[in-house]
Amino acid sequence: MPAGEPPVDAARAAWAAAGVDRATLERGRLTYLRDCGRCHSPVALSTRDTAGWEGILPEMYAKAYLSREESEDLAAYVLTASRAAQRR
Repeated sequence: MPAGEPPVDAARAAWAAAGVDRATLERGRLTYLRDCGRCHSPVALSTRDTAGWEGILPEMYAKAYLSREESEDLAAYVLTASRAAQRR
């Protein structure tokens, strides 16, 4: 598994922003693995900070034809995993 695709573990789920639960992060990770790699190689989530991901994610939702729920789950996962990587 590439380093940019961290699993959702209890620590990440507990650390997630208020209101984001483990199930949301798991769905977001699945969307990341399933849909983001259709157009390009997986990108290490540590390559961008929160602002960088917030700037590019809306464009990616449209290109991947994600539903609103898939987009929200993906954002929760990507932003949480990116923040966790930045804190290391």
